[in-house]
Amino acid sequence: VGSEMCIRDRVYTASDIIFKVDLTGNFKYVNKVAIELSGFSQETFLNNNFLFMVREDYKSKLIEHFQSQLQKKLKSTYIEFPAISSSGNEVWLGQSTNLIFKEDNPIEFFGLARNISDRKQAESLTNYTKTKLEAIIENLNSGILVEDKERNITKVNQTFCDLFRIPISPDQLLGTNCSSSAEEIKGLMKYPLEFMNRINEIVDKREVALSEEIRMKDGRYLERDYVPLYLEGQFIGQLWKYRDITINKKEEILLKKSEEKYRGVMENLNLGILEVDLNNRITKAYSQFCQMTGYDENELIGMNPAELFLNEESRKIMDNHNLKRKEGVSSAYEVPIKTKNGEIKWLIISGAPYFDKSGNLLGTFGLHLDITNRKKMESDLLLAKLKAEELNRVKELFLANVSHEIRTPMNAIIGMAELLKESELNETQSDYLAAIEKASEGLLALINDVLDFSKIESGDCLLYTSDAAD
Repeated sequence: VGSEMCIRDRVYTASDIIFKVDLTGNFKYVNKVAIELSGFSQETFLNNNFLFMVREDYKSKLIEHFQSQLQKKLKSTYIEFPAISSSGNEVWLGQSTNLIFKEDNPIEFFGLARNISDRKQAESLTNYTKTKLEAIIENLNSGILVEDKERNITKVNQTFCDLFRIPISPDQLLGTNCSSSAEEIKGLMKYPLEFMNRINEIVDKREVALSEEIRMKDGRYLERDYVPLYLEGQFIGQLWKYRDITINKKEEILLKKSEEKYRGVMENLNLGILEVDLNNRITKAYSQFCQMTGYDENELIGMNPAELFLNEESRKIMDNHNLKRKEGVSSAYEVPIKTKNGEIKWLIISGAPYFDKSGNLLGTFGLHLDITNRKKMESDLLLAKLKAEELNRVKELFLANVSHEIRTPMNAIIGMAELLKESELNETQSDYLAAIEKASEGLLALINDVLDFSKIESGDCLLYTSDAAD
């Protein structure tokens, strides 16, 4: 009797739920753990059927389970189900149930149950995460292929099948070995041998490979990512991701051609192009600008162009125009710069702000035209003009002096002719005198024109001729 009481005490204080029910499911015994976990009293248990604390949607399942055990006379079974405590909390139990026999006839059930709520919660979270992940994979706009370490397919989505023109469903691909699958689809590639060699190289290395470009025979472009999968340091498989980038690639090709065309035009126009950020630091220098200044691009990146090329007066001019550009205003101006070898060159700088897709100001885009030769020509022309003006002044002074010197004796000749005209002359002498008078008046008119030379050049005076004098 003492030994039986000791066993009962151990059962009552065990860490698992221990109970007995008759063949109809009515409780005959429960230990202390069942009472503490459920919150129900021992009296409540002994006055109820085991179904009283089982969640409603699981009751029929448990009835079928124990009826099957009884009909088949199974000595032991295991089942998991949710129970509801007295406070209304849900507790998941993992229960092993033994069928007790007497003389080969079943007489009662003996149960041992354990609280598995934490494990069930973890499983539920895992299942939720798995379901969510599968839904994400199915709805991705990328083709996903997951392989185990033997390269057998464990997960694949419809997008993958569509990308590679695979005529069967993703479920039908599960378990297929990808070594043979790659051989079958290589015919879709523009460069099949290169495709296969790269696949084998990636698989052998088991290193992450991102954004690899694949060209298809039908003109499409795919982008591929590869990620090896590890669990607790052990390789368990690999994930492949394929994305159709045909539209982006064609746009990129068109943009590249446009840029090349644009660059060729700019180079042929002999324009030096410079890109400067909001901190007035050079971010890009094109070849023509480098040729203009004598610097390599790597010497210019990060430099302040005003500090590098301009004197103080020119910096003020540039600063004023930079302020305008920050307000979105384009402008152009002329400044002298000092090149790397110390040579002074004159440039016309035409600048404009440039923005990102959201309209945010990124910096300044500047075009530089070398006008050094033009500036030299302007200087030479100005000097020639000054020299010409000085020569013209000397010429006018000379002509004025000479004219004055000639007018004095000319006036004397005319005066003497007037006096001679009053004397008695024969016919021949009168003809001679008339010729002298006519010639003298014409010569005097010419002298007056020379004296008025400056007015003649400005258009303020009529040009007298010998005919006018007549």
